[in-house]
Parts: sequence; structure tokens; C-alpha cells
Amino acid sequence: MAAEGRYRKDSRAEDWIGRAVAEVLNLDLEDEADRKQVKNILKTWFANGVLDVKPRKDGTRHERDYVVPGNWADEGCVS
Repeated sequence: MAAEGRYRKDSRAEDWIGRAVAEVLNLDLEDEADRKQVKNILKTWFANGVLDVKPRKDGTRHERDYVVPGNWADEGCVS
């Protein structure tokens, strides 16, 4: 998902990473509880280093925060 770095961190963005997470988990982002669950999952993943942010320019050359895999595997969390 995030490996290509094509998803954004901003929940207002059309290409928000939360949309992909919700799809995989079969959650409805129109439902307030589901949306909150997705945001909490992402908050945890960013805090734990599962996901990270890399600023880069979008198609209109504006700098945006894109989601990329974190370095958690490098820290011995996975064998």
C-alpha cells in the first residue's frame, strides 16, 4: 500500500492513506465510528514507526506529506 508512496497523510486528501486502510478493513469512512477507528490505527502506526512521512511535490508541484513504510523492521521488531 504505502510502499509506492502514493498515499497522503492528510485526511482531507483524495488519496489519503486512510481510504486504503478502510477498504482493506471493510470500514465505512462515512460512519463516524469507522472513521475514528481508521484514524486511531494510523496514529498508532505512525507512532510505532510502521508508517512514516516523506515530503515531496505533488502533480501541481506543491510539497505534500506522502506516507511511506517506516523503519520498524530495521529496529528488530520483525524477525
